Amino acid sequence: MPQNVITGNKYLLFIDTEASGLPLNWSLPYSEEGNWPQPIQVSWTIYDDQRKEIKKENRYIRNDHFHITEAAIAVHHLTTDFLSANGEKDIDVLDILAKDLETYQPLVIGHFIKLDYYVLGAAFFRAGLANPLEHLPIFCTMLASGNLTNNYTGRQLHLGELYTFLFYHELNNQHNALVDAEATAACFFEMKSRGELTSGNIIQQNKAADKWRDPTHNKRNYFSPLLLLALVSSLIIYTAYL
Repeated sequence: MPQNVITGNKYLLFIDTEASGLPLNWSLPYSEEGNWPQPIQVSWTIYDDQRKEIKKENRYIRNDHFHITEAAIAVHHLTTDFLSANGEKDIDVLDILAKDLETYQPLVIGHFIKLDYYVLGAAFFRAGLANPLEHLPIFCTMLASGNLTNNYTGRQLHLGELYTFLFYHELNNQHNALVDAEATAACFFEMKSRGELTSGNIIQQNKAADKWRDPTHNKRNYFSPLLLLALVSSLIIYTAYL
């Protein structure tokens, strides 16, 4: 991707998804039936380069044809009954998102953007829609958190940890996609204000992303178990506070 496309974006789109579960195998194509979870809440907020919020969307997807795992419900508390009452058709939500991505051509930012990228990529594929994310620069605040000054954990931080690290108080109502998207924006701008993020960081992440944007390029039996262990650990920590 050309460097000016990555660093010269006028708009920033912060996104988060809640899903019906986790991928079964991170190395399979989107066409693999039953492998990739369904997004059930998709939230995003768009800012211009002066940090002015342009718009905000919070959309739920109706459960017409998929199963939500009990483990996922334990995290985000989104049930089939709730989605039946509050959700929209998946293609309608994806169409709104696609139009915003195409209109604003933003830098797309998420906390663990790789998961959001794959969940949405699979959803676009199932809906028969072109995937605008394939041609847009991305940035992951989780990856960036591992290199923060005074982060002595030796690892990347979960979103709640990063938020507390930067703002000295807890992030409430986590695993609501809108809350998480807004928190990701706050963390990104705070890290940028502290001089922790540069255009070089964005370029570096996108060069690395070129190797994984197609999920079939992931190494089999390597990434998925490590990630699953981290996510299970996060779930245990999270449910301990319920």
